[in-house]
Amino acid sequence: MSGCTVRLCVLLLSTLTGLSQAQSVTKLVLTSQADGLEPETSFSCNGSIYGYLTLAESATGKHEMEGIWIMPSGKEKEHSKSTVDFGAEPSRTAQLWLGFQPETPGLSALMGSIPKPVSEPLYDGQWRLVVLWDHQILAKTSFQVKC
Repeated sequence: MSGCTVRLCVLLLSTLTGLSQAQSVTKLVLTSQADGLEPETSFSCNGSIYGYLTLAESATGKHEMEGIWIMPSGKEKEHSKSTVDFGAEPSRTAQLWLGFQPETPGLSALMGSIPKPVSEPLYDGQWRLVVLWDHQILAKTSFQVKC
């Protein structure tokens, strides 16, 4: 996993999503657009994949969120952990992302990018993402990457 970084960060989107409090299922939407709400299932390895997580119920306080990104070979590419702190104000949304971008010294560390592999076909195919919340599996999804 050397040379690869995935960042998990909290993004409060409650006002953007328009989701009702009556919704009782956790949702994970993958998109190639920052702040995007249209789900996608196929991605290029020349950009980023954003995962927007909407919890079934509002949460407060600190929680641990993990993102496990699994390549088509079944090998774990990244396993990132982040503390999400909603404070006292209830929230239901968080974000995680994976960036496929060429290695640029200094820039890749700031942007959370994965340098393009020597053999891009390793990235082609069906990937899986497993999201854990406080050490429990919260969501799973699969998606295609085409280089």
